[in-house]
Amino acid sequence: MTSMKPDAIFNLPPVNDEKATTAHRDSVLRFYGDMFQEIDDALDDALPKVLSTFGLYEGPVDLAVHAPNTRYLVRQALNKKSTLTRDEDEVVFDMMRVSNCGLCVKTSFGEVRILKAPSDGLPKALSDARVRFSTNSQMVFHFAEEVLERIPNLNLFVLWKMDAEFKYIGIEIACPRRTKNNGDIECYWIAKWPGRNRIKLVEPSRISKNDLDEITALPLDDKKSKS
Repeated sequence: MTSMKPDAIFNLPPVNDEKATTAHRDSVLRFYGDMFQEIDDALDDALPKVLSTFGLYEGPVDLAVHAPNTRYLVRQALNKKSTLTRDEDEVVFDMMRVSNCGLCVKTSFGEVRILKAPSDGLPKALSDARVRFSTNSQMVFHFAEEVLERIPNLNLFVLWKMDAEFKYIGIEIACPRRTKNNGDIECYWIAKWPGRNRIKLVEPSRISKNDLDEITALPLDDKKSKS
């Protein structure tokens, strides 16, 4: 975790302000850089192991088995990091299970949900818990102008992807803004994680409305993790 102050990640960018959006995206990627890299490394290590188990089963890959096995190995890898001593202003990891193939990393600054990605974009928010999690925007209206207040914590999605041969191809980070009535999640930005070359931050990718949600969200409690 970087030693930079987290203030910038809580100042959400005005909608349609490309410069502010890029600045916010880069601040988040840099601040959470070590954690994103740990997640990336865990997935990169887990997927080949999970794929190899199907050779032992002497059968085809079954996604209903593949996803929870991946979750198990990633959770084991990240839990090893949680025992490390960290300064007060650094993230404290608290792993919580999400049904099917998701994980939630609860930090002092918000929650990060690790989900298997659909073919493009984000899973829909079809539960109250997912809607609450996906609503980072704290909006007030003043003289018909939208004003964003500074939020107390920030929720993020980490979406992991694999190719048609079930090989790991990386993660994307998404900063949700709000959900629409049909469950589509509107984001401030979504960006590919560049891995070990993370100093070179990449352009955000386009969000799709495809609904291939394989995750059942874990109901969120209102209790914040202790720093």
